Amino acid sequence: MPDFRLRIRAKLLLGTLLVLLPFLVQNLWWFGDATELRERSVLMSLRQSAELAGVVVDRAFDGVLALAATLASDSDLPLADPSSLRRRVTRLERSRRGVASVGLWSANGDLLVEAAEPRHNTPRLSDQPSFGQALRSGQATLSDVLPASGGDPLVVASAPLESGEGVASAALRLDAISEHLSAVKLRPGQDLFLVDPQGRLAFHTASRKLAATASLNVADHPLVREALTAGSATVAAAPSLVGNIVRAFALVKTPVHGWIAGIAWDQHEAFGVLRRE
Repeated sequence: MPDFRLRIRAKLLLGTLLVLLPFLVQNLWWFGDATELRERSVLMSLRQSAELAGVVVDRAFDGVLALAATLASDSDLPLADPSSLRRRVTRLERSRRGVASVGLWSANGDLLVEAAEPRHNTPRLSDQPSFGQALRSGQATLSDVLPASGGDPLVVASAPLESGEGVASAALRLDAISEHLSAVKLRPGQDLFLVDPQGRLAFHTASRKLAATASLNVADHPLVREALTAGSATVAAAPSLVGNIVRAFALVKTPVHGWIAGIAWDQHEAFGVLRRE
């Protein structure tokens, strides 16, 4: 009798499993689809934020280029009068928030005059490729990220004077660019970062001290290489640019100046709810 009861129970259990199995398979299938859909949605949202950041960054760079070009196009620059020249560049430097310095340089790279915020003198401009490029091309050019004497990273616009006697410069503090980026609404656990065209980390909301050295080269990071080459990169899980934390990423090359604007999101914040389910 016990054996008969065991066989009956086994058959009932097997029958129950056969009835439930399609529902279990269907739920597992749904969970896989939901996970994939969630990842696509997260990456699309991150990419949209990165694209917006890229547009904002390009506009900020265009602004500092326009400032240098404004000074360079002044045909009445009193080059022989240092006091008048300093007053002219000081007015321009104070006219734009976030501008660290405005200066004039001779064609051989000597600094003629500079108006600068405290601790923000521009590095020797003639050592930068953008200086020679501006003289050769006759067009305003933008440098890669540069360290400043105060430690804050800069990007410097150079514009040749109409007279051909030198170059006007305007330097933008990259930490001040965060004011421009307020249009990009970051969610909890998200970070925004900028990488220059040479692959150097220029700005990172989670690690400004590291970025301020302008020496952290991330060009070998697979996502940075992909974005510099292909124009964008997105992934649900990759090592962080700073540290070894795994994060979701979207990187986009800015359309005008070719920098990389990126958004990284903590895995727990991005996918935690769905994975707990």
